[in-house]
Amino acid sequence: MQTNIFDPEEPKEHCGLFGLYLKHKDFDIESALNFAAYGLQHRGHEGYGISVRNEFGNPLFFKFDGLVNASLNSDILRQITGFCPKIILLQTRYSTSGVENINANQPFHGYGLDLIHNGNVTNAKQLLELIPKELRNNLYSDSYIVFLAISTVNYKTLEERLRAVLAKVEGAANLVMYGEGKLYAYRDPWGFRPLLLAKLEKSNGYVVASESNFFRNIGAKIIREIAPGEGIVINEEGVRTFFMDKRIKNIKPAKCILEHIYFGAPDSLIFGKANSKIRRELGKRLALKDIENGFYPDLIIPVQHSGIPYAEGYAQEMIRQLLSNPQIFNLSLKETHEIVVNIGPKSGLIQNTFTGRVFIQSGTKARETKAFIKHRVDPFVVGGKRVAIIDDSIVRSITAKAIIKNLKNSGVKEVHFRVGSPPITSPCFMGIDFPNGASLIAHETHGNVEKIKKEIGCDSLTYLTFQELLESVIGKNLAKIKKEKIFEYAGYCGACFTGNYPKGIDQSGVWSKN
Repeated sequence: MQTNIFDPEEPKEHCGLFGLYLKHKDFDIESALNFAAYGLQHRGHEGYGISVRNEFGNPLFFKFDGLVNASLNSDILRQITGFCPKIILLQTRYSTSGVENINANQPFHGYGLDLIHNGNVTNAKQLLELIPKELRNNLYSDSYIVFLAISTVNYKTLEERLRAVLAKVEGAANLVMYGEGKLYAYRDPWGFRPLLLAKLEKSNGYVVASESNFFRNIGAKIIREIAPGEGIVINEEGVRTFFMDKRIKNIKPAKCILEHIYFGAPDSLIFGKANSKIRRELGKRLALKDIENGFYPDLIIPVQHSGIPYAEGYAQEMIRQLLSNPQIFNLSLKETHEIVVNIGPKSGLIQNTFTGRVFIQSGTKARETKAFIKHRVDPFVVGGKRVAIIDDSIVRSITAKAIIKNLKNSGVKEVHFRVGSPPITSPCFMGIDFPNGASLIAHETHGNVEKIKKEIGCDSLTYLTFQELLESVIGKNLAKIKKEKIFEYAGYCGACFTGNYPKGIDQSGVWSKN
């Protein structure tokens, strides 16, 4: 069996969604599709798809495996532009359930409906009862089950069918759809994933998308988040809420905390908060923990690229404390200035961006080799230094082990690993690709940080606590909130850290990837 460089240690998210409703034809569609596809690429590397509908409802569809830059070319963009689009759907995909082939790429289309989905439906097996028996074979994924249920449930209008099915869907389910000449969007009542509504300049239409990082490039301004449990419809008259899920009365918000830690782009507004700012604050928290213990590194190095804002926050706080309170570390003013000049953050780890799809045999040695290929060490930067390595998370530990081993082979004096989140101890059933605990190092070690430290081979290891994480995100002191209730209080899902899943989530109905 073979694997490739795009099967990294990092957690993988389900998909990125983009829906466009145009009122007028004077719009740069080619640029908008490029910005949207590349702006959402980080949410799904496996494949992508586009559906186009003109003012008469005529369809044009494209589905591709792999990355956007491998296939989204000028010929395809000219075809789309020449079709005079009215409504466009685009999805970048990473499968966390169902089969892995081009047929499973979205949008799904048929029965007058086009559909794209972000998340993981946890009662997909139960939803099979809504689908005619003759259609229950060759079901690609949980998303396809929802598509068939909406398409075939016995109601006259699309809005009636949507209300009937969406009220039964459980788990993470952001949907963007075309039907009856309109653009529809829905966000599940837990609000697991972000979904934004924006307006184009000159009142030229609307955008619905998972993230905002490309909005400024296409002339879109955020109107608001689509509310948990809300379904909206967009047509020539504007935007209208056609459905509010009654379950929101009994369900507390459970926004995915990993959207801030890893998944969301640093320049996106996620759940109304600037991701880069949160990540710098988390890095600052890591520095404060080290300062409290009287530790400072010779050099600060981020794991590329996700660790960069964390390392920036860590360095900013460490330098501030070194300059204002050198006595904490028993340093002279001269020694302090020498440390501050050289501490970084610096690029002692270099991510190899030119690997493409590197195929190698599977197994432990192969996975370590992949990590070595992806993260090279610059010995001229790190040699002889006490290094603080800053990253957002440790999942399976493969990358962390390889980086630490490579650093030590390159002459580093000490490696101190700093993680901008708590240990990931439990599986996720809401659209993250660790649906069992067996592959999680913190699960296997029962969250014992000392055991994890020995396993990955660093000299010291520090994680953030639940409280430190959530205080950095919401900006409130949570010292009086009980540990077991702290994520619920903050309005986030932290099940991957706590093992406590939001109310109404039953993983027994998850549609397995196998």
